[in-house]
Order: sequence, then C-alpha cells, then structure tokens
Amino acid sequence: QLVQQIEEPMKVFRENKILMTNRDSARIIKLYNKLATTFHKFEMLWLTNWTATVEPIRSALKATLLVHDPAGKLHVNMDPKILELIQETKWLLRLNCSVPEGAREVLKQEHRIKSYVQRLKQYVKDMDSVIATIQPAVTPVLCSQLHSLNSTIKPGLVT
Repeated sequence: QLVQQIEEPMKVFRENKILMTNRDSARIIKLYNKLATTFHKFEMLWLTNWTATVEPIRSALKATLLVHDPAGKLHVNMDPKILELIQETKWLLRLNCSVPEGAREVLKQEHRIKSYVQRLKQYVKDMDSVIATIQPAVTPVLCSQLHSLNSTIKPGLVT
C-alpha cells in the first residue's frame, strides 16, 4: 500500500519524456526502486508480525468476563487489544490484504462482543450504584439478597 503512494508521481515522471532525459533521472529511478523495495519489505514484515499477534489476542476472549480490582471493585474484563484487532482486520481487508482466519472470526463477532461488553459494563455500574445506596444498618437485612447477587455474578468471575 505504501508503494502505491509513490507510484502515482513516478507514473508522471515516466510519461514525461523531458523529465526522463534529465541527467538526474537515473538517480531518481534508482532511489524510487530502493524506496519501493524498502516499503514492500516493511509491509511484509509488519503483516507477518501482526499475523503472529492474532492468536494471542484472540485467546484473550477466553479470559474471565469479570474481575475484581485490588480494592474489591468489580470490572468488566475486556482487553482493548481485541477491539484493536477488529479495527486492524477491517482496514487490512479494505486494503485487500490477506488476514488469518482467526482475525476474520473475531471480526465476525464484533457486534456481539461490543454488545456484551457494553451491557456488562452497564450491569456492573447499576449494581455498584444500588449497592452504594444501601445503608450499613440495612446490610444485615439484605445479606441473603447480596449473597444471591454474588452467586449470580460468580460464573462471570471464573468463566
């Protein structure tokens, strides 16, 4: 793709016979070829390295849905690299690049992943809000309901 950015000016250069007879034309062509080769190598290296990251990032989808921070606060466990993988896959496909099947599978799940994360974040926010309104004097009375709530959340902490 980078080579395409320098290809258009080079076309103009090739088509203009006056420019081609210039004494610097050979040097410019040599420089263009060197730059095009470097761009191509860079793109292949970048794509190879990116492809190697797909499976490790994809494995983050197997992480637990919820986590507690050191203070005990509940959070949705969403690795931002998953969303980055989705965006990069979209762009690479738009550029007609070959992408691994694992990246395509994550892309197919984009709507579901984003929807689940958004809903889980809202549930956690709502739960925190409700729990914050419980007065300490009422906590013993609601012990059973809070235990039930924690039991409901527990699968998200282990799967």
